[in-house]
Amino acid sequence: MEVQAKADGIIKKEKVYDIVLAAILAVSIVCMTRVEFNGDVWGMLDVNYMNRFGLSAVVLWGILFFAILLSIRFIDVRMSACLRKFSDHDDNAQDKRKIILLWAVIIFIAWIPYYLSYYPGGVYSDTLTSIWYVQNGRLTNRHPFLYTLLIGLAMKTGSLFGKDLTWSVGLFTAGQMFLIQCEFLYWISWMLSHKLNRKIRVLCSVFFVFFPLIPLYAISVWKDTPFCMAFLFWMMFVVDIYFEIKNGSIHIKTFMGFLAGMILVAFTRNNGIYVVALSVLCLFPLFGRKVWKKKTYLKIAGGI
Repeated sequence: MEVQAKADGIIKKEKVYDIVLAAILAVSIVCMTRVEFNGDVWGMLDVNYMNRFGLSAVVLWGILFFAILLSIRFIDVRMSACLRKFSDHDDNAQDKRKIILLWAVIIFIAWIPYYLSYYPGGVYSDTLTSIWYVQNGRLTNRHPFLYTLLIGLAMKTGSLFGKDLTWSVGLFTAGQMFLIQCEFLYWISWMLSHKLNRKIRVLCSVFFVFFPLIPLYAISVWKDTPFCMAFLFWMMFVVDIYFEIKNGSIHIKTFMGFLAGMILVAFTRNNGIYVVALSVLCLFPLFGRKVWKKKTYLKIAGGI
């Protein structure tokens, strides 16, 4: 009876989450249909604006809400069946180091042509603005502090070795690409540690390694790239700390990783601090509920 009650509770929560997600997505799509963009990204409110919401917007929201909700339920049922089918953990006996090394070689071979073809990397208006800030010794709130600081470090390194700006940008791109590759390898190791099914893990890894947009993103000198890296890094530790709270013991490594990820997300974009604040507000009730259920103080455990 107790197990059945827990299962019913989980199902009810999932239904609530489905409804909230469908409502948010429907609102987003309705807002998109009301945007008037006249081709000038620098245009003011009299050029680019959002139309008023009327009865047609409400009707459209209702149609979209039910369509999205039904789609989510349909996908959820199929995905649950797929996960049950592939629920075996057949990689327990394999050497994790060999798997990580194999993927390291695959990523390097798959991504190095992008770096060589587009050297020194994708340069955009944001890149040029940050370079201008560094060259003129000015730093404003228009660009993330950490992002501009890293570009400045690459430029100073280039000057130290007597290299030009192209070399410095290429150095920054190479460093960024290397860090993303390391993060993907850590992500693969993280999936192994959580004993995800091999089929699911391999499919996810293949997508992130071979989907062309990912390596192109990796060689783009753009503030969104380090922000996405930081957010992925933080989310892995969010999941870890959730399960450790559930077990009643938080490891120091997990806690420090959680804090480091939170700081990186906050400082890799101007609005990163708001992303962190909103995320923490959403996570606090979830984490606090687990602590309250156990009615005990969490202990900080050493080791990994």
